[in-house]
Amino acid sequence: NKLSMNISKTESMIFHQPKKNVNPPNIIIDCTVIENVDDFVYLGITINKHLSWKSHTRNIACKISKVNCILARN
Repeated sequence: NKLSMNISKTESMIFHQPKKNVNPPNIIIDCTVIENVDDFVYLGITINKHLSWKSHTRNIACKISKVNCILARN
């Protein structure tokens, strides 16, 4: 197959328990260090390193609040 990875959009995440402290490895592809993140959005769902829904519900609540303010003005 002729697929290639877009390094500029690539991020890494290590899933672990909340009380466990994990040092993420340095991942280097084509002399580019891949950034390690604590959470990211995939298909509209926010996923965090603890596989918790807190980040996702916080983002949804923020979006609803913004829409509610816009609707309240009109």
